[in-house]
Amino acid sequence: MSPLLFNIYVDSLILGLKYSGLGCHVRGLYVGCIAYADDLLLLSGSVVLLQKMLNMCSDHTDQLDIQFNTKKSCLLHIGNSFNKKIEYLQLNGHDIYWFEKIKYLCVHIVSGKSFTIDIPRYRCIN
Repeated sequence: MSPLLFNIYVDSLILGLKYSGLGCHVRGLYVGCIAYADDLLLLSGSVVLLQKMLNMCSDHTDQLDIQFNTKKSCLLHIGNSFNKKIEYLQLNGHDIYWFEKIKYLCVHIVSGKSFTIDIPRYRCIN
């Protein structure tokens, strides 16, 4: 029940991101913010626009009386310039760091020229 209640609680943030025009769209479907349980995944085709999305999240922390854990937050770069040095982005005034691989829902997403996942051979228990 808790994941469902959390998603209802942060729905105003997700809708705000959707209607801002920021984030990715696939065939007209908004996929700029994917929410599962208490995890939010932000997708953007631009680092500048991603920072704007993070700013919207920061602005909602007071309104929703929540805090995002920047120590558990991470950035992953996928695209033609994936290996370029990019400045850290910020959430709530704290740097978020770039990684070569992140784990999201037991799937490892790998930084690279194209979207790549690395599925572990063992079953994830988290």
